Amino acid sequence: NLTNSLEMKIKTKTDTGWTYKKVKLIDNLTVGSSYDAALDSFKLRNITVNGRTTLFKTISLNGGMNFNPYARNEDKRIVNKYLFKETGKLARFTGGNLAASFGISDETFSKKKKEDQEESEAPDPSKFHKISWNGSFNYNLIVNRTITSSKNDSTIFVQTAGVSGMVNFTQNWRIGFNLNYDVTNKELSYTSLDIYRDLHCWEMKLGWVPFGPRQSYNFQINVKSSILQDLRYKKQSQPNEFR
Repeated sequence: NLTNSLEMKIKTKTDTGWTYKKVKLIDNLTVGSSYDAALDSFKLRNITVNGRTTLFKTISLNGGMNFNPYARNEDKRIVNKYLFKETGKLARFTGGNLAASFGISDETFSKKKKEDQEESEAPDPSKFHKISWNGSFNYNLIVNRTITSSKNDSTIFVQTAGVSGMVNFTQNWRIGFNLNYDVTNKELSYTSLDIYRDLHCWEMKLGWVPFGPRQSYNFQINVKSSILQDLRYKKQSQPNEFR
């Protein structure tokens, strides 16, 4: 395995002179493979390339690619001959993936900096009813190289996108959601809604999956104390209730 990071320095002029600002281009780039000398054939494993980076300090990117170092015959079957010796190419691309995600919250758009409060200082009553929230967005792309029945190479793309978040309307009420969309098939996939209520010594939880093969609901009221964890009321859907 070979792991490396790629950075650059930007020269900037200030009042005190020239300074250099370090900027990360790729946080982690790893190229790896392995060789098993004990095998009779296909001793060299697939070559993998993985990397991650951050764009604009908010968007996280993770990706990877797989390469096969062996050649193929006329029937598109892999043979125990290196592709480099047959065609001059190092390896053949077989698949890859890319994941992008970023998160935001109510603090993201706030221009005021938080002020640390001392333990002896009384809390600000105006903050009790402040609506806080957070959300995250993600996109996933999977690429696979396959062989069709007519012995032709085909590329299959699988794309999904999702958004999740949580909103604290009050100090005791919290609502969370998870929404996913299958871009390839143009349909909604796993989606859920969670509602939580703090009842002082008790708590209430409601989970709902409105559609799809995992369609279900789960309602529970229980005591917070772990000693009395069996003191609860629970109601949930049956396995085939929505089919």
